[in-house]
Amino acid sequence: MHNIIIKKILIISFFIFFVTPANGETVHLDISDKITANAEFYTGKDNMPFVLILHGFMLTYNFPTVKNLAESLNESDYNIITPNLSLGISQREKSLACEAIHTHSLEQDIAELEQWFKWLENKTDQEIILIGHSTGSTHLINYLSKNPSTKVKKLILIAIPDVKIGFQKNQFQELQIKAEKLIANNDISLQNFKMAYCDKYPTTAENFISYLELSKEKIILNLDKITIDKTLIVGTEDKRVDHAWNKQLTQHGVNIIQIDGANHFFDDEHEFDLLDFIENIINKK
Repeated sequence: MHNIIIKKILIISFFIFFVTPANGETVHLDISDKITANAEFYTGKDNMPFVLILHGFMLTYNFPTVKNLAESLNESDYNIITPNLSLGISQREKSLACEAIHTHSLEQDIAELEQWFKWLENKTDQEIILIGHSTGSTHLINYLSKNPSTKVKKLILIAIPDVKIGFQKNQFQELQIKAEKLIANNDISLQNFKMAYCDKYPTTAENFISYLELSKEKIILNLDKITIDKTLIVGTEDKRVDHAWNKQLTQHGVNIIQIDGANHFFDDEHEFDLLDFIENIINKK
């Protein structure tokens, strides 16, 4: 009886050991003399695609939507890389607060993405799948429209946000005019702007203006330049997206999948729905 109990314990321990997902290893990439960026890399099977997953606005690869998706896809043997945009902070590992001083611009973000792509293309000859969550989606659209790659086979967009959501009437235009006047006067001082869900967002006028490239109008222009398979996944209860505008994206070659009841972050049981849809998209020939 004693031996039977020991055997059962060993079997349970063996099972737990092998189903526990491995943590990714941290990869460092020197962006400049002053900035080193981080990413989490999860090794899969040699013959499986490489999947790059990019986080949302001011977040990191540890944000649950990204982290859970990366670990789950890695359990299915995919190779996963989840870069952290540095946002001007070397080896950044924490999300930025709205009230932090924002020295970063969209151009800097895209330049970092380009370096991660070079790292990835040197790492593998397998096909590459791109997944962006929230503004991670808009960053990938912006990058890929300017830097097409034969290795990138699919673009999966999760919850594309509307950069103007949360602004009061004419507020967006007023801030844009303010920023353009400051730029015309060569004013590089920090100013309080509004950005996404941040009512106070200290940055320079030039940095603020750079992110207006993520407007709906520019997104459509950039999507039209991307010829690979494009899919948008959106939750029906997401308050940070423009659902009517999302539907128009079908006219620009985007397949749209709706997940009933899901919010912007696909919490709780919707996490599994998101994973199922993404695996189906990746596996579809």
